[in-house]
Amino acid sequence: TRPEEWSNGLPDANDNVVFGYPFGDDDAYYLYFPSTILSFEELTFRDDSIFLVLGGQGDYRVIGIPADPNDVATTRIGESVGEHARAEFESGSLHSYGGADLGLVSGSYGAASLSFGSHWTIDGTLRVGRYGTGELAVRYGGDLNTENTVLAAFQNSPSDMSLASAIVTGSGSEWTNSGDLTIAAAGSADLFIVDGGVVNTATATISGGQGYTGSALIVVFGSRWSVPRDLHVGTPGGAGFPSVTGSIDV
Repeated sequence: TRPEEWSNGLPDANDNVVFGYPFGDDDAYYLYFPSTILSFEELTFRDDSIFLVLGGQGDYRVIGIPADPNDVATTRIGESVGEHARAEFESGSLHSYGGADLGLVSGSYGAASLSFGSHWTIDGTLRVGRYGTGELAVRYGGDLNTENTVLAAFQNSPSDMSLASAIVTGSGSEWTNSGDLTIAAAGSADLFIVDGGVVNTATATISGGQGYTGSALIVVFGSRWSVPRDLHVGTPGGAGFPSVTGSIDV
């Protein structure tokens, strides 16, 4: 958090910030930020485990916005072939104005975990497994707010599909998606809501098309998935498998 700790001084709204570069060492780092306001143009996590401890009252923003909603997001976790990136948010708040991609390309892996009262707000689209493998976890009181989300978004070929999983677990852990949630748009994806976790989304689709497989598992009393508008299961050519011992409100 001091200018001398950064290669080009403390980043500001004009900078692209990269953690875990160059890749290949697969280390783990703790990064502590004070209670302040920091804005970045882009934020990228590469080939390490990064534990982000944001000041309890801090406001951290990734303000870059892609010209096209289908362009690469400005918050990226695991963006190149061979990268194995993990971002752990352990306190404070992060706001990504230009969407987020976990597992950007085939052969990449990107994971994000929110816990201990951390908050992440994502405008635009969250893609967990854009072309690669993505994992998302909201646990121990973490809070995630998104507009639209796709688990397993694209594929390069029928034998090279994206993979994704998302879990919301524990009392006080909540994910609110104000638009559409698609589980397996082009690949294989799973959603788990367990041990009192809560997911709210306006609409949801389990399996988005030909040859893709999506599943949603809601288990243990107190876990809840709320879909107040439309829930589509197994669109033509796809396979969708909801399994419920908690509750779905539709």
